[in-house]
Amino acid sequence: MRIRVYCPNCGVAFTAAERHAGKVGRCPGPNCGRKLRVPEARPDVVFDSIPSQRSARKRSAAPSPARSRAWGTVGAGLAVAAALVAGLILFLPAGDEPAVAATPDLSDERLAARPASPDDATAAPATPAPQVKLAAMVEPKQNFAEGVGGFLKTHCLDCHGPDYAEADVDFGSVASADDVRENREEWERILAILKVGAMPPSEMEQPSAEERAAAVDWIDRVLHEVDCQVDNDPGRVTVRRLNRTEYDNTVRDLLGVDLNLSEHFPTDDVGNGFDNQGDVLTLPPLLLEKYLAAAETIAEEAIVGDVSTLMNQGEKLDAGRSVQGHKGTYRFPAAGDYTIRIHAQAHQAGPDKAKYQATLAGLPLAEVTLKKERTTETFERTIPVKQGEYPLEIKFVNDYYQDDGKGGKLDRNIYLEEIEIHGPLGQRPENLPPIHAAIVTTTPDEAGGVREAAEEIFRPLATRAFRRPATDLEVQRLATLVESVVSNGRTFEQGVQLGLQAVLCSPHFLFRIERDPADARPGEPAALNDYELASRLSYFLWSSMPDEELLRLAGEGRLTDPKTLSEQVDRMLEDPKSEALVEGFFAQWLNLGMLDEFNPDGRQFGEMWTSDTKNAMRRETELFCREVLEENLPVKRMLDADFTFVNPRLAEFYGIPWDGRTGEKMEEYYADGLPDDVKKDGRRFERERRRRIFPYPDEAEFRRVSLPENRRGLLTHGSILALTSNPVATSPVKRGKWILDNILGTPPPPAPPNVPALEETQESNKDLSLREALAKHREDPGCASCHAVMDPLGFAFERFDAVGRWREKDGKHEIDASGELPDGTKFTGATELIDVLAGRSDEFVAHFTRQLMTYGLGRGLLWYDRCSVDGIVESARPEGHRLRDLIRGVVLSDPFRKRTTAALAAN
Repeated sequence: MRIRVYCPNCGVAFTAAERHAGKVGRCPGPNCGRKLRVPEARPDVVFDSIPSQRSARKRSAAPSPARSRAWGTVGAGLAVAAALVAGLILFLPAGDEPAVAATPDLSDERLAARPASPDDATAAPATPAPQVKLAAMVEPKQNFAEGVGGFLKTHCLDCHGPDYAEADVDFGSVASADDVRENREEWERILAILKVGAMPPSEMEQPSAEERAAAVDWIDRVLHEVDCQVDNDPGRVTVRRLNRTEYDNTVRDLLGVDLNLSEHFPTDDVGNGFDNQGDVLTLPPLLLEKYLAAAETIAEEAIVGDVSTLMNQGEKLDAGRSVQGHKGTYRFPAAGDYTIRIHAQAHQAGPDKAKYQATLAGLPLAEVTLKKERTTETFERTIPVKQGEYPLEIKFVNDYYQDDGKGGKLDRNIYLEEIEIHGPLGQRPENLPPIHAAIVTTTPDEAGGVREAAEEIFRPLATRAFRRPATDLEVQRLATLVESVVSNGRTFEQGVQLGLQAVLCSPHFLFRIERDPADARPGEPAALNDYELASRLSYFLWSSMPDEELLRLAGEGRLTDPKTLSEQVDRMLEDPKSEALVEGFFAQWLNLGMLDEFNPDGRQFGEMWTSDTKNAMRRETELFCREVLEENLPVKRMLDADFTFVNPRLAEFYGIPWDGRTGEKMEEYYADGLPDDVKKDGRRFERERRRRIFPYPDEAEFRRVSLPENRRGLLTHGSILALTSNPVATSPVKRGKWILDNILGTPPPPAPPNVPALEETQESNKDLSLREALAKHREDPGCASCHAVMDPLGFAFERFDAVGRWREKDGKHEIDASGELPDGTKFTGATELIDVLAGRSDEFVAHFTRQLMTYGLGRGLLWYDRCSVDGIVESARPEGHRLRDLIRGVVLSDPFRKRTTAALAAN
């Protein structure tokens, strides 16, 4: 018999074996994982855990935690936004159209959870919720007692047993592999602690390397070994809002305007180490306001609201100076009718009124009599003109001057204020900005009406903006909006501006929406359609929308073909837009953003350390990663590469020759480029040549160079060494922890409470070296286990100071850069440790692949993703785990090309 269980958190219903009655497990619902107790078996009750009618109805009205908190705002807020922009609700459902804006993709997960009211005769019965199909776990060959029970009894139960469950960890109640899986999160932490050798504590009897390895292997298999021969769960990604980078890039590629308006948006939250994770990309009210303002700015920048302003030419003249005439040459871009206006004033004197004559190309245009005194009078005439450049000449024809005999003067003058030429009338200006011309591809006159022109413009525009074909209803609503603007006396282009704002505020633009196929079976994998796959691919590699080729292939239904998909990966990585992968994935994986917050002590490191040094270090690491990508190098080369990229500033910082210059010659090279006013001031000159505040000659040039013997790969980049230091000194702990987190993927557990900080140990033992102070710090049993793993990794880099420069001593103390790993492997210095890590690169490759997949999918990986990760790593092994092979493997994996449908079917 199987017991029916209902999750009150997310609404998922599932079944459990009778043997699990009374035990606690986790809900398998997407993005849920809530702990649930399986009820006792009751054969007389079929749905003993389904909630009451009242409580189910109350929960169904509440926001589902399985989706982003932003959706409460998206549904209402963006509808209001569209109303504010458009004057009507553009994207709410009508007729049979899916209610995407008001009811997002994930909302159907709880609809079937509410049973129909028995009092409602018209209520349709809820669709039965099938058992959720889970990935198949492989049962370990050894049972709990054989695999890990003896290890726990010997080394763990004294502190983590029923009598004294330190840190709330009780191994006494665990008796099977199922018990381990039911507390997966806790056992994941236990596994990480055992892997790095942090437990048992160092003062306790330690297991042999073989015993530890056997226990780790058993737990790892129980938690992670999946039967990869079955159809495993590809996961379900929360609907994703465009992050700030993606928003700017998408606007750029959609419209051709590069405004970087996201600088004014709130900072994106980070999840799983990246800022493109669907679960954390919410939509706060402030961001909604910023979207509205940004859409208005973009529309005004992209489209000229009144194109007639582009058909005006002429010049303003000095209205305060009398003239005898004026002559200018003007261009008439096309044959047609032109309106010419001349604005002038007169100072009258004598018996006649002031007159002037105007000619165009030598032909009479007008003879004008100015009748008023110092009042602007305008002459206007519309005439046909052939295409070309012609002179327009104005002559004052009746000048008058006379002494009135009383000491006064009678002086007739004219004052020309402005000449305007407008035309050709009734034609589109030929000097339309390229961006405007690319968007406004037709006019009402050409298309046969305002609606027809608007539909012709917005069908391709909305298709590209929504990254899938725009529906007829969506296009008709946009055309209706443009019609309403024109009917109110505004220009057609102003109507298109407002329509564009509505597009940019649509959830279909701001969110990457993926929908379950209509014929999908609830809770089972389903392939993404070609357009959804195009979006996943483009935002993974470019952080932007699909280009024309991707959309064309999607429209032809060819993108889901693995061969075509693989070819597109290669094409897209060759495109300059793949720089976004370096700036998005690599920079976040390596925590380069932390470098912005690093400000070392100026008294110790002020010389040669400037913001330009910091920027050069970051650029070095980005260029290095780009080189690995462009050359398709094995990812292991990130650890042991013998090359890097430097500009003159960084070359001097590292002691690498620049055009053969080192030492004093490099200082002279910098000094030669100082401004002349600095060179003339002796004291300032000496100060500035030491501080390196001004740019070097060729500061912007970065070159690929060979590294000196003391540097290898990423771990000796100044960026990594600086961001893992303290402002006043190096930090072996930070450097060791960074390697465990970012390179090996085995983060140490958090520090126990009430443990004194290392600074306190150093303060009370000022004569100790950093190594000696850490040794004393490890005397605390709560610190010893983790520091025994982290510290040796960090000490290998002690010959690099807090800003990444090589040093021979730490103040008055000799530096000992030796260390020993928990397995007994010994090393001295950074390069020897790097050789050790590179020699065991499988851990690094697996962790790197997990990070790459996390970034590509936009969600954290779960235990059932192990098959895909292992498959990617193994398929890339024959070629040495080259970077592009791993990227291609992620794209071709099931989690990338599929998604698990909603667990419950909607009515």
